[in-house]
Amino acid sequence: MSEQYVELESMAVASNSAVKESPPSRTIISIDETPEGQKFYWGMTEIDISQVSWVVKKNPEWKVFLRVHPKVTHAVVQDVMKEIGNAGQADVIFGTWQVAG
Repeated sequence: MSEQYVELESMAVASNSAVKESPPSRTIISIDETPEGQKFYWGMTEIDISQVSWVVKKNPEWKVFLRVHPKVTHAVVQDVMKEIGNAGQADVIFGTWQVAG
């Protein structure tokens, strides 16, 4: 199998491409894995899983950005997705973060 490296600077750019100066507003929900178990956050504020739907309903026109620690189980993610769905939101962007070590 061969590898091919491409210099990004030499790639073509679409004539209609644009970078937005500020990203659109999003409801950010994070699930962290800690020694005490999973913790849920709305932005920087710790919340209970039962509050997720209330938080999402505050701005129903915003997409939800769901950040998940890599060690959080799929079952927990499904529970949070149910809460987001119960709030009437189906537009969810997933993300995770790398853990050092």
